[in-house]
This record gives sequence, C-alpha cells and structure tokens, in this order.
Amino acid sequence: MRVSDVAKRLDVSGDTVRYYARIGLVSPSKSANGYKDFSEKDYRKLRFAIRAKSLGFTLADIKALLDVSEHGETPCPIAREVIAKNMASLSRSIEESMALFERMKSAMAVWDSMPDKHPDGETICTLIEEWTETPD
Repeated sequence: MRVSDVAKRLDVSGDTVRYYARIGLVSPSKSANGYKDFSEKDYRKLRFAIRAKSLGFTLADIKALLDVSEHGETPCPIAREVIAKNMASLSRSIEESMALFERMKSAMAVWDSMPDKHPDGETICTLIEEWTETPD
C-alpha cells in the first residue's frame, strides 16, 4: 500500500503516515520506483498508534508498547499503568482549570462594577491590581 492508501484507510493525512514512518513507528519497504510500500502489519501498527494517541498516549509511550509487543510480551499492563497515570494528571489539570475558571468568574463579577481607569504612573490596570481572590 502507498502512503495515500494507508492514509485513506486510517482517515488521516498522508503527512501523518509519513511522519510516523519517519520517526520509526513503522518501516515501510521501498518499491522499485522509490515509493514507500506499507504492509498490512505497518497498517495495523499505524492504526494502533492512532487509537493510542486518541487515548492520550504519547509517541514515546506508543513506541514502548510496540517494542514490548514486538518482543512477544503483552504491553497491556504498561498501557493500564500509563493511562492510569495520565488520568490522574488530567484530573489534576481539570481541577486546576476549574479553579481558574471560578477565579475568572469572580474577577468578572467584581469588574462589572468598576470603571476603566487610565494608567497614572503608579498603576497599570486597576482591575487586576485591585482584585483580590477573597473579599476584604
């Protein structure tokens, strides 16, 4: 299969297929005319990589999983460990984002009643400088 065939089957761009080949996720052979020729095994690896990316796995994670599999071992315990770690990290990130959102809402509520002021040499933006996270 050529790059365009693989890309179409996977519903990705040809650039994605070429990039994954360039970084070594797959090693397509070269045809006599110089085109990359992807095997069904290459296709399965690329499909795996795309699915893993959609679950938040990094390319380094994916390479490691493929390597373990290539050596005849199951990468599933590693996949479970990585996704559990990623979920914990994402959960923290969501909590931090929600806290930021609440601070922003609080600031906007206070700023609605404050006038815009020009800088006076002592201040830059009074909205920010006078805002406190908790009311005084």
